[in-house]
Amino acid sequence: YINDNTDSIICYHPYFEQDIKNAGFINLNPKNGGLVVRTYLGEKETNDNKTLYSFASKIADAYLTDTERKRSNAYKGVFNINYRSTIKNFTTFDLEILRAEDTIDIIQDAVVLIGHLGSDPDSEFDTEDKHFTPLNPILTGKSKPDMYGVVIHANVIDMMIRGETGFFAENTRTRTGSILIAFLISIPLTRFGLYISKKQPIFKDIILKLVQLFFFIVSVLLTMLLLDAGIWLSLTAILVLVLMSISMIESY
Repeated sequence: YINDNTDSIICYHPYFEQDIKNAGFINLNPKNGGLVVRTYLGEKETNDNKTLYSFASKIADAYLTDTERKRSNAYKGVFNINYRSTIKNFTTFDLEILRAEDTIDIIQDAVVLIGHLGSDPDSEFDTEDKHFTPLNPILTGKSKPDMYGVVIHANVIDMMIRGETGFFAENTRTRTGSILIAFLISIPLTRFGLYISKKQPIFKDIILKLVQLFFFIVSVLLTMLLLDAGIWLSLTAILVLVLMSISMIESY
């Protein structure tokens, strides 16, 4: 775990201090400030210019080959978590089963995580090491955490192994791409708005508002489709730039 004050890794059990160079921080979204776990930090630069890697990064690094590791871009910056799976999509075992069996074929050559899943994984009252995620069935009002930390880490590791983190990263490339797309879309929309202002001055306000509403719906749907395909775009940047270009026609 990263101590934000000292930028050091804190080990909570002497066993894990045996090989500290392989340690990785388990913070899900350090200094993010929000309750919902939406992002993940693959690496962190300390004040003394050292690089600390996350737990998921260390696991992916050990699993991937050199070629896959270069392709995955697993450790760069902050990226949005693509929640593909819940606890029901992963194979889980109770500790008693692991102790009773000499070998378990299904875990051969697989990534195995050991963590807290509660006495009853489906219980909404067991909230130890449980966090809010975008998959929470209750979007507004009072709700309970919906996903254990180890399951969140499993989703992140799955992303890293699939090489998806580069597409979901909140970095200069994705932000620049979003702004460029917004700029290209705003040009024909602005020309259309000017045309409507001249040809239909009486109904221009109604028409432009309908165009804004249509564009908003299409943008949200398109962003969701791209997100499902593994490509992250900044919806906020696109909407703000394009909708402002239509709204500023009146001033122009």
